[in-house]
Amino acid sequence: MDGTNRRRQMPPCLLADDAIDSKIYTGVFDIPAGKFQFRFYRSLSGWDVDPIGAQVDDNPVDIDWIDGVGFKGTVFEGKGSFQYSSWAGGKIKITVNLKAMTVEMVPAE
Repeated sequence: MDGTNRRRQMPPCLLADDAIDSKIYTGVFDIPAGKFQFRFYRSLSGWDVDPIGAQVDDNPVDIDWIDGVGFKGTVFEGKGSFQYSSWAGGKIKITVNLKAMTVEMVPAE
């Protein structure tokens, strides 16, 4: 599948910088059941430019989700996506802090 087709299948998603140069990005996403995978890009320059993920390698990493609480972890410069296979579906708030190199994912309304 080429990059154009992949982009068409991706839900519209954007993490907005919380304040100028804060390097903290937050967004709310409605993710269908069983489809939870997330990786962050610093720019829209292509699949291999500036990825931030769960690990360096381009493989998904299963996360330990705590019901009602979510997930907190470290991000790395790399393409490993965060994956939660048992996701029941619904809205999630994701915050990526590039100064601290952390991610927080919590249920959203």
